[in-house]
Amino acid sequence: MRQLIIGGTPVEHGRYPYFALLNDYCGAALIAPDIAIAAGHCLSNEKIELKIGIVWRNETHKEKRFVLTQIQHPDYACMGNDDHIHDFLIMQLDKPSSLPIVRLNGNPKIPYIGQEVIAMGMGDTHRYYDSLSDVLNAVRLNAISNNQCEQSQRRGHSYMDRITPSMLCTTGGPNNERDACDYDSGSPIVVPGERYDLLVALVSWGE
Repeated sequence: MRQLIIGGTPVEHGRYPYFALLNDYCGAALIAPDIAIAAGHCLSNEKIELKIGIVWRNETHKEKRFVLTQIQHPDYACMGNDDHIHDFLIMQLDKPSSLPIVRLNGNPKIPYIGQEVIAMGMGDTHRYYDSLSDVLNAVRLNAISNNQCEQSQRRGHSYMDRITPSMLCTTGGPNNERDACDYDSGSPIVVPGERYDLLVALVSWGE
């Protein structure tokens, strides 16, 4: 869900080497040496450059790769103003990356309700100032059930009849004071681990 990160913290170099910045307006994750995944609504008619493994937006020493092919999920759709369904985009890179990949989740029971996940990105941390972050931020969130998500309301906004099985909902505290940001779309949401992180979702949309 894309909102303001409050309590998000800058990331140490090397912690999320699979994170990639897509043309400065979306995030992505490296899932194979020559394959990255992003949100379906990040599909672009422009030439796409991925900056892989960066922590600072203007880093010049990290890997840069161009996208040869984009494959949007065949059932992708945008419903209403900003409700993205099957919001996935697979990208083939022009040459393999040497950086570590993130593992894909294959267990439908992960994350379990209440489990902590990490969302990251370089989006607009000021929300109303259109100020993209110069540094990669990460924020701790918790998974909630889709049913609980549908029942939630905030400042007149409701998720009723807007949540589908392709979605994972998260919350960032009692008042949802922590969240991902605008322009974090496509950025990885992971279950962190000592040996490896597990990719469980991508930043997509939210109120």
